Amino acid sequence: MTIAVTARLRGSLNGAFAAPVHEPVSALVYSMSGSECRTVLVDGQVLMLDGRLTTIDEEAVLERARRAAAELSKRARITRKGAWA
Repeated sequence: MTIAVTARLRGSLNGAFAAPVHEPVSALVYSMSGSECRTVLVDGQVLMLDGRLTTIDEEAVLERARRAAAELSKRARITRKGAWA
């Protein structure tokens, strides 16, 4: 199976974060953060469109992660104190 990845970016590779650009692919991989990416296609399937995931319910995944973290903290007897409680 061949996987092709295409990304549409908010900015460009001309910004200070990526300069100097000798190899565009390396600049994308090593200099950019996920927040720079707006649209992602993999093997012809749109996985992210205008910054929103299209194949999973992001809020449901985040809620599941929050519950798992809370349960792990409980099992490990970790308690939060102060402003973070």
